[in-house]
Amino acid sequence: MKKFSLALLLAVNLFAAAPIQSTVQELSWPKGDSFLTFLEKNSIPLKLYYDLDSEDKEFLDEIKEGISYQISKDEKGGISQVLIPVNEELQAQIYKDDDGFKFQLSPISYQTYDRVLSMPVSANPSQDIIETTGSVALAHGFYL
Repeated sequence: MKKFSLALLLAVNLFAAAPIQSTVQELSWPKGDSFLTFLEKNSIPLKLYYDLDSEDKEFLDEIKEGISYQISKDEKGGISQVLIPVNEELQAQIYKDDDGFKFQLSPISYQTYDRVLSMPVSANPSQDIIETTGSVALAHGFYL
């Protein structure tokens, strides 16, 4: 009986100490939606937008349809953070803390790499690139 009680106590402690699970969704910015529409659809107080200075509002007007953005949700399904690329250098970050939702524009952190691909071209350059690298995106980029 003592072993069972000890095992049960250990199991309860493990579940209690388990990390809080959150999920991240990557979505596409809908056509015709504004930042204000986004806040409204996601039940984020519109005050967040109205409290911004005019320069930040202008940046938010640069959000393009079809751009990928991420929403992180907590274990209850509520939004904990949103990252929306505004342009190539900035992203809008909405996050929830103890006082409610906050907003900030932050730089997008990224690394670039230069690589050289050398290969014989037998017939079709894009098909040869796909066969050599396995990358459809690289083959598509060849024509851009």
